[in-house]
Amino acid sequence: MTNARYVRKIHLLFFVFLLVSIVESKSQNSNQTLSYTVSGRVIDRLENTPVEFANIILYNTTDGSTATGYTATRSDGTFVLECKKAGDYYLKISFLGYKTFETSPFRISEEKKTLTIADVLLEQLQQELSEVEIVGQKRQVVYKLDKQVIEASGYISAAGGTAVDILAQTPSIRVDADGEVTFRGSSGFKVYIDGKPASQEATAALEQISAGQIENIEVLTTPSAKNDANGSAGIININTKKQNVEGWSGMVNLMESSVWSRNLDFLFALRKKDFRWQLSGEVSRRYLLSD
Repeated sequence: MTNARYVRKIHLLFFVFLLVSIVESKSQNSNQTLSYTVSGRVIDRLENTPVEFANIILYNTTDGSTATGYTATRSDGTFVLECKKAGDYYLKISFLGYKTFETSPFRISEEKKTLTIADVLLEQLQQELSEVEIVGQKRQVVYKLDKQVIEASGYISAAGGTAVDILAQTPSIRVDADGEVTFRGSSGFKVYIDGKPASQEATAALEQISAGQIENIEVLTTPSAKNDANGSAGIININTKKQNVEGWSGMVNLMESSVWSRNLDFLFALRKKDFRWQLSGEVSRRYLLSD
């Protein structure tokens, strides 16, 4: 009988020890998964209205050239941005037609894991006009329920460039130092030209279209069922200017990123009254060193 009680006590002590260990483990995991967040709101200083789709970029003050986080404002102008670790940071807020705003440095610490900054008031850029001349322009970006429509005529700085130069100045689109285009952080998007899928890879197709040929660009984040997104981030549809000019046109690009890599792509098109014929291709060569 004594032995049985002794065994039960051992079992009870083991169960209590196991229970305490589980609770401590869960507590530690919970603490490890706690994130640091910065939130706020962006509004138009003049109209006192929320600014939707404004770009919010988080920088660490120790290396201001490297972004550590990115998000965009919601329809009510608010945003929530997660930090990977504690430290000193600042935010850079930008949007088309507004001056870029940079916050004062702030600190996220173990004691203060969440921070709400004061409302950010963005100032509209003022177009310089002559004393007697008033010029009306289309809005650069028109937001609709299922897409953004970017008017190419609103990007004078992209004149002489390509579709990439226009998209580089628009929300949700990023172009890195190598000219690679990403849409909402992903390269898995499709390019359509006048409603038809492009025959080339997305970035290559955008580089082949002159900015002067573009009427507008539609950025579809929620493609319809007839456009098979195939799991892509979305669709960028280039609407070209409707011209009656007939004849040949073409473009050849040669890129050499290093002595070990070369890339050649080309595009030739024939436009007639009733049809348009297009031929494109790409050739690349890489040299590999071997022992």
